[in-house]
Amino acid sequence: MKLPKYYRFLFIVLGVMSIAPWAIIPMSSTTISWLASAIIIIFNIRYYRNDRKKENFRPFDQCLLIVYFTWLFINVVRGALYYTENNYWIWKQLVEGTLTLMLPCWMYVLTDARNSHLLLRKWMKWGLLLFIPLSVIVTRDSWHFYLGPILFLGCFLFNLPKKWMLVIGGLMAAMCVIDLGARTQVLMSAVVFVVALAYRLKRIIPIWLMKLGHISFYLIGITLLYLGLSGEFNIFEEVFEGNKGKYYSEEKVVDDRIVKEDLADDTRTFIYKEVIRSAVLHDYVVFGRTPARGNDSRQFGDDFAIDLKTGLYERHSNELLHTNVFTWLGLVGLVLYSMFYIRASFLAVYRSRSFALKLLGCFVAFHWLYGWVEDFNRFDINNFTIWLYISICMSEQFRKMSDKEFLVWLKSTLGKKQ
Repeated sequence: MKLPKYYRFLFIVLGVMSIAPWAIIPMSSTTISWLASAIIIIFNIRYYRNDRKKENFRPFDQCLLIVYFTWLFINVVRGALYYTENNYWIWKQLVEGTLTLMLPCWMYVLTDARNSHLLLRKWMKWGLLLFIPLSVIVTRDSWHFYLGPILFLGCFLFNLPKKWMLVIGGLMAAMCVIDLGARTQVLMSAVVFVVALAYRLKRIIPIWLMKLGHISFYLIGITLLYLGLSGEFNIFEEVFEGNKGKYYSEEKVVDDRIVKEDLADDTRTFIYKEVIRSAVLHDYVVFGRTPARGNDSRQFGDDFAIDLKTGLYERHSNELLHTNVFTWLGLVGLVLYSMFYIRASFLAVYRSRSFALKLLGCFVAFHWLYGWVEDFNRFDINNFTIWLYISICMSEQFRKMSDKEFLVWLKSTLGKKQ
């Protein structure tokens, strides 16, 4: 089943809508964004149902998807029945949360190398061209929300044709320096440079080191989470507070005042405190509060309770990926969601032929770790790229490729006939 033209067009529309919230001129439309997302989701599910062979999924992976979407459906129904109370804003939150939690459906399409190729090639032809005018009307700290596919291709930067190496390398370098206050944009671009260098030096990097790196990302995440929850060690306080006042980004205008942004500001500890306190207080630790509701928030609750006149001092979503999944789907949903990362990275590192897939498997494990820091989840082009990593690692078709075959596929997305 081939991806229709309207699907590829909506993919480009989704990319533009992804960066619209950071535009300095009005260009966002909730209706258009929801419609594009909904049509893509429906097609992805329909595509999977019509794929009789399902050759890119092992039985365990199919069961994992079924269990996850069943749990999501139960929570959507819970949210609609018990929380909405004919309130427009809560209904809106339910829709937005549901669309966000449907991100794993990208795997239905992206595990097929032909589909991944078509979408990447479409974006490199039109999406990259659109970035030229978009870069002028959006804030500089938001570029990575649109340039996710560039970061994917950047993982193999030094193996691309020279023309594309200069274009992609230039965009990545720009993201590293154009706004130091955009810590995720800077960090992710720098990490991708390291991944590209590792692939270039693949002949001297032992496989055991890849396996060690893979398991280390998960162990580090679990260990730091345990230490933080137990109160023994808070990495955000240790790293950020210890360097507070030492490093500043460039000056910015905020509320008609010129201020310096402290790069060492701890903007995460209070989020964890609010999310955990809310879950314990309202007893939704295990099963979640459904996508219709957020966590209690003193910091941001006024926006929802007073400005929108809901009376609920809540924040529907935070910058941290895993805290959102935990709030909406509870520990059950968080484990299921994490299993996609764990399963994909394991298959890539231990069950693939190419070094490229093993490297991507480690990168998926890194994204799971970084999900405790940021990786804000929305149905947008940036998260499409994260699920592209996961889908490629999960795919039998990609895992059977050699490094040479994978690079041929990769270069063909740039328009080179191979």
